[in-house]
Amino acid sequence: MKGKITFLSASLAFANVEWRGGMTPSLNWKGKGAKDSFEPQRTFREDTISSEAWPDFRGPKRDGVAPDQGLKLDWSHGPKRMWRQPAGKGHSSVIVISNRIYTAEQRGDQETLTCRSLQDGSILWERQEQRTWQDSMGGIGPRSTPVFSGGSIHFLSSGGDLTCLDAVSGKTAWKRHVLEQEYEYPHWGLASSPLVTEGLVIVSPVERQVQSRHTTPRQESLAGLPN
Repeated sequence: MKGKITFLSASLAFANVEWRGGMTPSLNWKGKGAKDSFEPQRTFREDTISSEAWPDFRGPKRDGVAPDQGLKLDWSHGPKRMWRQPAGKGHSSVIVISNRIYTAEQRGDQETLTCRSLQDGSILWERQEQRTWQDSMGGIGPRSTPVFSGGSIHFLSSGGDLTCLDAVSGKTAWKRHVLEQEYEYPHWGLASSPLVTEGLVIVSPVERQVQSRHTTPRQESLAGLPN
């Protein structure tokens, strides 16, 4: 047992340990070659870009099913990379609308909502707030995925701010804080992605002490008024 502990202690001098879902440690080696970002690479052909929308968490129906786009791939050689861009840390997935990509990422101490070009990954606009969420299970970065509806982007920050922005310009239409004053964060942070339906924006910020019980979701109208 002592030998194992000594080996682990020595290993930690050369690796970063991150605890992920299921409490399984992930080792990332330190030093040369261990980089958080990479240089942009671009090999783009516009006629290969699809305009098929992916406007919500897990797709148009939030069921993880992508519509058939008639794309033929030779998997014996693998798909050709069209472009590659550096991005910040986090667990937010991406949504795609009209050749634009939206996601949330952590850059230093700034939580960043980003709109990028689907053609080459370049940044079209971004909105930042000085905030950092970090936990032992998931590491650093925002958890929530932005959602598109009616020309607007709706995003729930790791600090509990629900924001509606113009999808094209990134201009803020309204912003509301949805957490109670004595809110206690769950271990994984705010991972609820907004649901837009019947004129409402619905989020479910489950508190630590009620993780295993049903909670009433918070509702805001599309105009930012409480319901």
